[in-house]
Amino acid sequence: MWSPPWTTRTTPPRSSSPTAGWSGSSGDDAEDERRAAGWTAVRAADLSFVRAELGRIARGEAAGVLAGRLDTDRVAAAGHSLGGGAALQAARQDPGFAAVIDLDGFPHDPAPAPYHQPVLALTQEIGPATDPDYLPKLTRVLDLGTATGYRLTVPGAAHLTFTDAPLFLPPVPSLVGSLGRAKSVRTTAAPCLAFLDSVLRGGGGDLPAALSAYGELSVHRPGGGR
Repeated sequence: MWSPPWTTRTTPPRSSSPTAGWSGSSGDDAEDERRAAGWTAVRAADLSFVRAELGRIARGEAAGVLAGRLDTDRVAAAGHSLGGGAALQAARQDPGFAAVIDLDGFPHDPAPAPYHQPVLALTQEIGPATDPDYLPKLTRVLDLGTATGYRLTVPGAAHLTFTDAPLFLPPVPSLVGSLGRAKSVRTTAAPCLAFLDSVLRGGGGDLPAALSAYGELSVHRPGGGR
């Protein structure tokens, strides 16, 4: 289940986002954070609403060709940027989600608390321009999980690497990273597939090893262990 990204703080870097004007940045960090928290809350609620409606369809309570044909016990919340933060918040608020994928999303949850779902967080390569609050906030949220979480930092990735943007935008590293068109897509899809296969389907194999093939892996175990 996917949540869209757009926000005034589209990228974790400290510098202004190239897409910030799409949603009208105020120019004030505190006001932008207040707005981002509000938009995150709306998207988290949207994710839960859709999951609940899919549950009604699965139980045959709503007519349609998918009635009785959906497995809603294995629904993952996923999103990029603001949508990734919304997926994390939706997991805290809605235990009906079975897993979470955060694609370079800054957490804006004003009241982070323990949650039970496993999480995969993919982040861009961290550099001098990265917001200094990004990794500490993300780490705090991952450490609250009562299931194992994974943060995978991908060398050569930029914020938009984890979207389809590398397929059509100019190959400017500051925008889409330096992985190239095909590798950007594979580097996003393959770790997500390995994670979901492991946590939702009980797939065999060494998940940390599979994820480590794509970047620097940090494992967050229940209780804040590493």
